[in-house]
Amino acid sequence: RLGPSSTQTKASVTKRIETNRQSRTSHTSGLRTYNDIVNSGAYTPPDYQPRPMKVRTEQEKDRLAHLMAYGVDPAKMALQAAQRSPTPPPRELDRFDELVLEVEERKQFLEQMTTLGKRKEYQQLISNEIADKVREMELIDRQRSKALEKRLKEQ
Repeated sequence: RLGPSSTQTKASVTKRIETNRQSRTSHTSGLRTYNDIVNSGAYTPPDYQPRPMKVRTEQEKDRLAHLMAYGVDPAKMALQAAQRSPTPPPRELDRFDELVLEVEERKQFLEQMTTLGKRKEYQQLISNEIADKVREMELIDRQRSKALEKRLKEQ
């Protein structure tokens, strides 16, 4: 059966007659025949040689286990820890500094009570506490002065 686009008559098939030609390699254009290409080995795939695998060491296994367990590479953690500069310990407040802070707190409390209208109730109590703190600060100051004088005399 013929398709709708074809003509109703069969087209005659002409066979191509191969003539004895010269080999194309002798041409100046450098074209090669199919047989020449196949014979040269261009179509034969090279033998598969996998890339050399490096041996997994115990250290590498431990690193990967740590990475899977904690999600952090231990080598990077060590590098970050080394880069961090040691922070100096926070300065400890001595008793004198504590007393200064307490006096400031008492003054702020008294100001808050003034805004609330209750200054008269707390005025005497807070003033006495502040006076006690100031006396203690004076004692500490005298002791420090004596210690400083003693060190200066020894030098």
